[in-house]
Amino acid sequence: VIYIQASPESPGTGTRRRLGFRYELLDIRRAEAKNLQGGLQTSCRPCDDTELLMAICNSDFVVRGHIKNVSHDSVRQTSLVEVLAVRVYWQRSGAFEQHVDPSGSSPPWRGHIHTLLRCRVRPGDGEFLFTGSEHFGEAWLGCAPRYKDFLSVYHKARTEQRNSCDFPLG
Repeated sequence: VIYIQASPESPGTGTRRRLGFRYELLDIRRAEAKNLQGGLQTSCRPCDDTELLMAICNSDFVVRGHIKNVSHDSVRQTSLVEVLAVRVYWQRSGAFEQHVDPSGSSPPWRGHIHTLLRCRVRPGDGEFLFTGSEHFGEAWLGCAPRYKDFLSVYHKARTEQRNSCDFPLG
């Protein structure tokens, strides 16, 4: 699957003869396996244990944090989840940025994750492990279990030697 996004090479010059573009290549088998439509996972159900264990190994970002706010775009049929992260385990690009809080009262990382509106994500208490993919610099939600639930799944899988990768719990 090839996604192409075009933009003028030199905006405001009045000439549009040259055109720059960005592209993203996805493995079609992976896309079909995830039931992707338009590049986005269409399922809003929670990930099962196997999917979660794969997500922590293969996602473009893995972040531990809290939902601060959720805004909705009825035109695009998407929601934007504002996340305050206490730990960014990894990310492919800069979807999560570090912020300095002199008081030290808020988590040092902040970012936004897109998801489908029909998933009905709401702000709430609790710490989550957010995983997902990045498309053109935008983070899109994959699995997002409560962190305590993730720890339980991970420890059980490690005991049974079923982990696909080592994950830094500290």
